[in-house]
Amino acid sequence: MSKTEEKESKEIGKLSPGDYTIHVLVQKTKDMAVPEGQSSNVMVQVECDRQKEFTKTFENQTSTSVCNMQEHIFVEKRQQSI
Repeated sequence: MSKTEEKESKEIGKLSPGDYTIHVLVQKTKDMAVPEGQSSNVMVQVECDRQKEFTKTFENQTSTSVCNMQEHIFVEKRQQSI
């Protein structure tokens, strides 16, 4: 790694102290690994700094289902400093 690359990688991790909101949009699921003839209840979990947030559960999804979730997850971190 060159000195320029090393400097850039260090700067990427710097955050100014303050409040932050992480926004995740879960758009859809498809091609699920569900056995033929069976279904599954689907949900997505996002974990950030030991805080967990979940989408609602979408029931009876099969391997050929396309589930348009369109779920927004917000993780708020207050008074963060690195």
